[in-house]
Amino acid sequence: MEPQGLDRWWDAKSVAVPAHPLVPGDRIIARPKGAPGFLRITLDVTSVDAEHLQIGFDIRLPLGLRLEEVIRVIPLGAARCRTSFG
Repeated sequence: MEPQGLDRWWDAKSVAVPAHPLVPGDRIIARPKGAPGFLRITLDVTSVDAEHLQIGFDIRLPLGLRLEEVIRVIPLGAARCRTSFG
């Protein structure tokens, strides 16, 4: 996954992203679009499975919320895919 393109598909503005394809241990920092600049989302990469198109995150959101998430991308043809979170 190339993190430089995240702003095209999520409702946040990337503040800091690695300049390389994601690997476990990487960190992404973003801020929700339209939110005050001091609110931050921090995503720590916990796993990357390029063969199965999935990546795991430990996510810290504003107000002390925290969750673990695995994002999976399932190809549905040449120009379509399904993305699932869980």
